[in-house]
Amino acid sequence: TTPSKTTSSPTKKTSPYKPLPTTPTTSSPPPKRKSPTKKPPTKKNTKLRPLPPTTPLSSYTPKNPTCLSNYTFVLTGVLPTLSREEAMDYIKILGGRVTSAVSSRTHYLLTGEELEDGRPVHTGSKHKKATELNKKESGSVVILKGEEELYGVVQVLD
Repeated sequence: TTPSKTTSSPTKKTSPYKPLPTTPTTSSPPPKRKSPTKKPPTKKNTKLRPLPPTTPLSSYTPKNPTCLSNYTFVLTGVLPTLSREEAMDYIKILGGRVTSAVSSRTHYLLTGEELEDGRPVHTGSKHKKATELNKKESGSVVILKGEEELYGVVQVLD
């Protein structure tokens, strides 16, 4: 008779760590951070808002949503019925560019009746610069007095 070999079964080691779950867990994505620089609205996600009811063109919606493209605007003074932000948004939605200072690249200066500090608008530096450029370059900056004239420009360019 032959002696029988005893086979020893390998011993399984146990881990001190808990097993990972077999079902995938979903975690919420990290919150989106706001950009430190505000990007201008894109034409895809902006809609032209109707003008305030006190304006003469409140029911007017331009046929060409980019009728102010290639034009640069500067705003100064307090407008009668629009806030500065509303006027800037209106110009940008129609494709215009708004800058903070008058330069030789400025096409239109939109003015209110008086400056924020109560002085007449013609005493401000933006109005003076536009007037100076008009003398040098024969009418390079058109001065619009109030938002009614802005709406008129939109209607003519549309």
